[in-house]
Amino acid sequence: IIPRVSGKSWGEYLESNIMRPAGMKHCFADRIPAKAMRNIATPHGVIEGRLSVIERGRIPRQPPISAAAGGVICSLGDMLTWMRTQLNNGTTPDGVELYSARQGREMWKPRTLRGVSERAYELNRTHFSAYGLGWRLTDVHGFLEVSHTGTLAGMRSYVVLIPELELGVVYLSNGAGSAARRSVMNSIVRSFMPVEQVDWVQMEIDEIALEREAEKQRQELEKATESEQPCTPCRMPDLSLLAGRYRDPWFGDVIIRLEDRRLMFAAEKSPKLLGPLTHYEGRQFIIRWIDRSLEADAYIQFETNEDGEVSGMTMSKLDRGDYDFEDLDFERVE
Repeated sequence: IIPRVSGKSWGEYLESNIMRPAGMKHCFADRIPAKAMRNIATPHGVIEGRLSVIERGRIPRQPPISAAAGGVICSLGDMLTWMRTQLNNGTTPDGVELYSARQGREMWKPRTLRGVSERAYELNRTHFSAYGLGWRLTDVHGFLEVSHTGTLAGMRSYVVLIPELELGVVYLSNGAGSAARRSVMNSIVRSFMPVEQVDWVQMEIDEIALEREAEKQRQELEKATESEQPCTPCRMPDLSLLAGRYRDPWFGDVIIRLEDRRLMFAAEKSPKLLGPLTHYEGRQFIIRWIDRSLEADAYIQFETNEDGEVSGMTMSKLDRGDYDFEDLDFERVE
């Protein structure tokens, strides 16, 4: 829409109509100048138990395909400018009216309802959760919270605004710790509220311990299943019947092929999504990607039709990562 209406690319428009008028000189949505690449954060992640640089996640000079979702590169100073502008109803710290208060209210108006878990009510006394125009909206201990996270391989960000407290907090990290992001942000924001303080770090540590125990049990089950020779039909289906080509209208084609008595997952449009399938139970498997920097191992469930023939497959995430595998619905085409 932006290129058709303005005659500029998405990145050019953001820089010339929003970032530069706001005084954000170290924020880029289009091609990044070479001089701006001299002091830039390198993404990191824990790969096979070791903190490592994620090479493929380095910031390119060309805008990535995911530009609208994760293509804006900003310095901490410019992010603070953006938060001050938001909290000041669209007027920048230099007094420039970037957008009107009415437009600001439109951005913060609920558009899509989101669920509220019992846990959210228990921890934050949350009654509503919704999505506005590029913002998540919820109530936390009686205060409106306007926020959004950002996640790329080896990079995490988080912006939280509490308008009634004139509070804005930004979290930027070149690490893959979503638990760290949550605990740091919750600790800071809640400290400005008249509520009993919680040890958010310890809470996340306890949650991670539970996840690791569950992962340990999954791996033990996988090893037990792999050691069964021969596998009984009621536990593992005939692998040759699962091999084939599967297609999701958005994601494209995935090839499930049989190699050395095991299944391999290979996505045609995303070559990095390549990995073996380990049997879990019934027609359910676990995919563990060969590229361990992906941090996105997943369950895969093969579906059958009324005749008992394999007709498709679905996926779901293995942990609490920000991956929407549940939106994929593969139909077998070969």
